[in-house]
Amino acid sequence: MKYKANLDSREAELFWSIVENFYRAEAIIGDKYGRLMGARKTSPEDALEKIAISSPAIGFRKLEELRNDILYPLKEASHNLFRNEVTSITHPFDKYISDIFHEVSIIKEEHYQLIQIGDYQLKEEIKKPGKKVEKRIVSKAQKDIINKMKNIDTLFQEAEAELIKLLKHQNRTKYVIRSLYLSGEEIFGDNEGLEILYQKIYDLGPLEGYLTVAESFHGSMHYEKAVEAFYKTREKKWKLDAQRKPGKGQEGYQTLADRYQKLREKLKQGQR
Repeated sequence: MKYKANLDSREAELFWSIVENFYRAEAIIGDKYGRLMGARKTSPEDALEKIAISSPAIGFRKLEELRNDILYPLKEASHNLFRNEVTSITHPFDKYISDIFHEVSIIKEEHYQLIQIGDYQLKEEIKKPGKKVEKRIVSKAQKDIINKMKNIDTLFQEAEAELIKLLKHQNRTKYVIRSLYLSGEEIFGDNEGLEILYQKIYDLGPLEGYLTVAESFHGSMHYEKAVEAFYKTREKKWKLDAQRKPGKGQEGYQTLADRYQKLREKLKQGQR
């Protein structure tokens, strides 16, 4: 399938699955990367604890779940939406996702090798004199995993830059914006994450994001959700009004203010 700006219903669902799985994966990698980099200056003995299967720093099972349950569906959906099956030409986002999947697969295999050595046994033996070979194994594993995680972190940043460009084109697509609104808190952990994303994909940030989804819900007669999103819009508008300087961004803001007032009147008239 070749990606196009105007998505049909199936393509919109596919695109949303990409957005959802990307940010779920990014949250996991971001957490693990931060934990690992905080431990990178430890000794080989301590490093073993950081990279062993029982460690929260990365965790073999968590990597396996990330790869199989999140990254694989993300990769397949991305190929389906962006990759031309005849020419194999694809979008840069799709290339980054393939690279991320590959790198995570390598880290998972390196973990498996450590498990085969036996993390508990190696921890005990490494304390004894004359076990420098095992220390080198652990040190190399730590270095390899840190380098891979650095690369994955960079790939996620580059992939998100491409995804933001795509989201700007889809920031009025009904299925995408409603799903993002309804699932944002679960994906990001709080509303702040959703509003940070709104800041990236709408010119007027969360104000425009909440208003756009409120209009979408209202247009399909989902009045309860429309009112809920409108209240969030109103809160952002009041805050922005208090901070705005006269004349700055007046044209874009006025267009949004007119949309806000129009929706407000519709809601006051019985949500018709």
